[in-house]
Amino acid sequence: MGESKSSEAVQANPGCFILAAVAVVVVLVSQCDGNKSTEASAIPSEAGALPVEATTEPTGPPPVTEQAQSDLETGHRAFGKSLAVDDATAALVFSKNCYAALGDAFTWAKLDQCGSFDAAAAANVLSEELTGDQAELNYFDGEAAAQRFLSSGTSQGADADTMDARWEGIANFARRAADGAEKAREAAAARAAAERSPESSGDMDSDDETGNWEQTGE
Repeated sequence: MGESKSSEAVQANPGCFILAAVAVVVVLVSQCDGNKSTEASAIPSEAGALPVEATTEPTGPPPVTEQAQSDLETGHRAFGKSLAVDDATAALVFSKNCYAALGDAFTWAKLDQCGSFDAAAAANVLSEELTGDQAELNYFDGEAAAQRFLSSGTSQGADADTMDARWEGIANFARRAADGAEKAREAAAARAAAERSPESSGDMDSDDETGNWEQTGE
């Protein structure tokens, strides 16, 4: 009896039934959209979840700088200290460490210091003041020292002409320093000889009682 009344009602008002069905669909769709929004808000975005890494531009070799005499003096003094401590062994260790440091942090000032050290050692090998075994002395051969310097500089983008001129400045400084050291040694030897000689060219007699010196002439 109830079913027939419902059926009759649907047949009598078909438009109401369609509206009701549409309303149910709208409600279901809105619930689905709400669930999707909730899920989307719960998932962090890639930009928020992952840190953004700063991009750095790759840096090239440092520009060639002017050669400073202070750097040449630094390398020359370092060689003097190593020579006072030991023979060619100490100098060899210092030179290798100097060039190894350039591989970690290259600067033209540091390269000039390394080159000046080697040039001073090469000059002392020529004067036979630097002693050591043959392998150590060969390391400080002038050509070998120059090649180390030139190779290090050209690896940083400098051309061969620039490096040749730079090494020439170092070699000239080393020669001047070696000449100055030789003159200083000669002057010291002359002073020592003068101190061993009599204070005057005349015959000197001593008074036994007073201990005073008297000069006697002809």
